[in-house]
Amino acid sequence: MQNASSGVNQKCISATPVQDQWQCYFAQYTMPHIQSPVFALQSLYDFNQLKTVLNLPCIPPNCSDHYYQIFLHWRTTFLEVFSPFVNGTAKGSGVFADSCVEHCQSVADLHWNKGILVGGQTPHQTFYAWYFNSSTEQHTGREIDCPYPCNHHCPKYPPRNVGAWLGSNFGE
Repeated sequence: MQNASSGVNQKCISATPVQDQWQCYFAQYTMPHIQSPVFALQSLYDFNQLKTVLNLPCIPPNCSDHYYQIFLHWRTTFLEVFSPFVNGTAKGSGVFADSCVEHCQSVADLHWNKGILVGGQTPHQTFYAWYFNSSTEQHTGREIDCPYPCNHHCPKYPPRNVGAWLGSNFGE
């Protein structure tokens, strides 16, 4: 892995043995060292992670049963790694984690105010409740979606050119 130690949390670097400092590049290792509140906006089935981490040769529903089971298990694994956000132990954290198969959902305004809903909330509403500390019974600042394919608000993605973006025939 490239030497990115100057661009990651220095408290994590200081607390981690030299041979393991590469881990500070990843959220589950650096999160305990972050003092600022963090809001995570994340797909539980990020198609980039499906390819680069799991090396899946397909995107559901176009997978064999074997690969589909690996895909479904990814959510469980991800939620375990993401547990500081899920269970609220990351001080002041908020989260919007949907079960859509997509990547870079916050780059454009496609889903921020409309489209994807989790717990009846948009990412914008969840972020607002978290940022302004206005959590109510309806707006908690922490929304975790149900397992795929439960969310009918997910876009009919991934787009057909996702394979070209990832440099393979992934998803085609």
